[in-house]
Amino acid sequence: MYATAWLLLRLPRGLQLFLGARFGDFVYFASGSRKRTVLDNLRIAFPEKSDEERTAMMREHFRHLGRLILEYFWLAALTK
Repeated sequence: MYATAWLLLRLPRGLQLFLGARFGDFVYFASGSRKRTVLDNLRIAFPEKSDEERTAMMREHFRHLGRLILEYFWLAALTK
């Protein structure tokens, strides 16, 4: 874990965000039945949106989640 954090912190910020989004894509494809729950919740929250729009929102949610997870490594390296 420390080696991963060390490596990520040495990458340019744009590349970190790109890798985070790709990690989110991996989580999206690996989440299986969880996607059904997300889509059901989006259907309730946004009844006016089409299925395609809700699917796009879900994909972006997972990408954002991946970027957020990698940002935790960056935040841990901050000093006072």
